[in-house]
Amino acid sequence: MALGMREFREIRFKPYRIIHRVIAGHVNVMVIADGRRDMRSLLERRLLWR
Repeated sequence: MALGMREFREIRFKPYRIIHRVIAGHVNVMVIADGRRDMRSLLERRLLWR
């Protein structure tokens, strides 16, 4: 990802983008969003400022 967060993964299922990460064999879905949104600002708000 462009934000430098390598532990997160992405699946694209148009028009949606599913951001998730795998920890100890478990999948944690972090964001399901419309891919037409400004993803940078969405991810900054939801993932960086927890």
